[in-house]
Amino acid sequence: MNKVLYILRAVSGAGKTTLAKILEDSLPEAIALAADDYHYDKDGNYNWKQENMYLAHQWCKGAVKESMKQAYKNIIVHNTNTTEKEIKPYLDLSDKYGYEVVSLVVENRHGNDSVHNVPQEVRDNQEKRLRNSLKLQ
Repeated sequence: MNKVLYILRAVSGAGKTTLAKILEDSLPEAIALAADDYHYDKDGNYNWKQENMYLAHQWCKGAVKESMKQAYKNIIVHNTNTTEKEIKPYLDLSDKYGYEVVSLVVENRHGNDSVHNVPQEVRDNQEKRLRNSLKLQ
């Protein structure tokens, strides 16, 4: 069986976490990871702070690397991943540890807002960056 890294890409509120959990529950030996996970405390409260964003993404990259070292068959990264710069560390890890990469763009067809109250201006900028980084051919 091949090892696969799923990179979910979308603006905040599009449904990345929902899809990640579906994949995690459906695929064998799967784990879903996101920088957002860093912001939850032991009681499950979400405590996002701008100053922790770098640490959150470093934590996520480290967790993906560790999951690859442990040879999980399916790893799902569900950050916004709106630019090539954001996905490059995961692509590099997939090369190093022998993972196939599947990139999935999640559309907000349900019209929901971000569960983390991400401002519309930020979401608009995420959309612009994502549109500019899609590789369709």
